[in-house]
Amino acid sequence: MSYFCKRLQIHNVAFVHNTLCNFTDVLVLGVGDTRDSFQLNSSVLSFMAKYHISIEILSTEQACATFNFLNAERRCIAGALIPPMTLRVTEDDVVLSKQRHKRLYETSDDEIY
Repeated sequence: MSYFCKRLQIHNVAFVHNTLCNFTDVLVLGVGDTRDSFQLNSSVLSFMAKYHISIEILSTEQACATFNFLNAERRCIAGALIPPMTLRVTEDDVVLSKQRHKRLYETSDDEIY
């Protein structure tokens, strides 16, 4: 038996079973930019229900935040994240990037070339 996740196929069911069933309360699934077009195979949903594992299907950005929040609460969680096609850059990201660049290429006055 294999599980399908869009183009991803998991063949090693024993690994998935042992990892998820023995240690996981929640599976956080990040499905890229949006979750609207994502459909999970019904056999995966029945597997999760059988072993009382909750599943959260979110955009990857939301899934990362949810995963970090649940992890901070010391919950037994697993995450599967599909990278998004686009990234949102904030003003803080630009400022931090410029500061890191400046520190990286900054030279001290004592250096001799």
